[in-house]
Amino acid sequence: MSASNPSGEAVEPADQPPAASRGPSLAVVVGRGFSWLTLSIVAGKLLGGVTQLLLGRWISDEQFGDIAIMLSIAAVVKVFQDGGVPQVLVQRGAEAFDRTMGAAFWLSMALATVSAAALAVAAPIIADVYDTPMLTSLLWVVAASLPLGGISTFLRAKLRVDLRFKTIAYVAMAWFVIRNISTIGLASAGFGTMSLAIPLVIVAIYEAFADYYATRIKPWRLPFGFSQWPDLLGSSFWVGAAAVSRGVARMGDYLALGIFLPMGVVGKYFFGYQFTAQVLELLATNLQHVLFPALSRLADQPERQARAIVRSIRMLVFIAAPVSVCLAVVISPLVTILDEIVWNHKWSSTIGLMQIFAVTAPMRMFTDLLAAALSSQGKFRSSAIVYSCEGLWLVVAASIAVAIYGENLVGLAVLISLAQAVFSVGASIRMLRDFGIDWQSCLRSMLPAWFVALAAGGGTLALLALLPAGSAQLVLLICGGCFFGVTFIAMARVFLAADLMELAGLAPAKIGRLARALLLLPSPPLAYDRASK
Repeated sequence: MSASNPSGEAVEPADQPPAASRGPSLAVVVGRGFSWLTLSIVAGKLLGGVTQLLLGRWISDEQFGDIAIMLSIAAVVKVFQDGGVPQVLVQRGAEAFDRTMGAAFWLSMALATVSAAALAVAAPIIADVYDTPMLTSLLWVVAASLPLGGISTFLRAKLRVDLRFKTIAYVAMAWFVIRNISTIGLASAGFGTMSLAIPLVIVAIYEAFADYYATRIKPWRLPFGFSQWPDLLGSSFWVGAAAVSRGVARMGDYLALGIFLPMGVVGKYFFGYQFTAQVLELLATNLQHVLFPALSRLADQPERQARAIVRSIRMLVFIAAPVSVCLAVVISPLVTILDEIVWNHKWSSTIGLMQIFAVTAPMRMFTDLLAAALSSQGKFRSSAIVYSCEGLWLVVAASIAVAIYGENLVGLAVLISLAQAVFSVGASIRMLRDFGIDWQSCLRSMLPAWFVALAAGGGTLALLALLPAGSAQLVLLICGGCFFGVTFIAMARVFLAADLMELAGLAPAKIGRLARALLLLPSPPLAYDRASK
């Protein structure tokens, strides 16, 4: 990890915060950080895709239902491993972090320990509610990972305060490798649902060591600082509430469906959603790591912050829309092939659900950006309220979908995905008015790239219809991907040239130069040149 350089030597320019008088602007640092994290998480998601392919062969739909409930509860409970304290320190800045490091660390660890004990006690009760005895053991493993994960979460906050996104990206790459390889190994050895629980402990141990190596800070040697705990707890309450609400907003449909539907149906829903939600998840993760600390530095500059938010929306959609819509186009031949050669004909019934969630993915991700913007101004209460409303909205939507469509996966996907998209777009337009961003600017940032991707998808389907009847699924898959890629790039070069230019400028230097050459784009602004050196 050359960016970490714990020996004390100078770090690489892309991995240090911008100086006031030289170097790239904060916008470029944000873009560079987003690029590094995106590349790392793309690599991780590709490995995760391979893992899901293999798990689809070794694990049944009922077991995937158990996994869905476990991961949903873990997403909510893991928030309490630090109580939101590191988030508060990131928002307050480097000086506050150093001043309250010891107290914040010990408070985080106390909260993690209490949370682990509470989950361990509640595990049998939760298993009874879902009539799934295996959940008890699964949740006990999750509980064991909480204190370990609390250490790495705190140390990573230091990297976020210093905007060391490149280092975070390196740690994340190894995290993905370790988690997925351990999952594959355990699943192949017959551990079943435990193959997704045990790696939580393994990667928590890895992260603690990796983040310590990167930061070389030792908060456990500092005093407990009990006198500072009330202030930290008061500030972190709404951070924790927002994080809990975010967990419900992301997993509430699984929790609701698990109560009303057989675990086999929940497992198919979970498998299909996860197969198509990779882009949405990696962008949401990047938002939390990059935009929150970066926008926090612009909290006292509302005009610059507003411009950064609008640019972030455009960049997010420009990345998510083509990938998601392309996946919707090729998902049928892809799943058909995999069902034939890998999955033993278990998952073809999820194709329609996958297509719906893939098409709507770009419109379902704005709540995370909105929450990052609110938190950057210390409005953790507003962030918590937004996520709480989204979580309640999702649970209600899932319950209504079950009442209307029962076990029909396509019907469930249509109603739930539309409910998510309506809330995400509507809440963002409403709340971003407080940042001086009008609804026209929001829609101009959200819709063009998605519309171009949908047009490219429609054109691709028309071209595929011209192929000979009975064409092999592999031919449809390859032609679909190629047709869409060429069509989208051609349309983007005409209608979204500015977005292409900006994305090329924010990419790592060599990739950006290659993209500009291939697309005949003009030379980048001077700020990008400085950042590329």
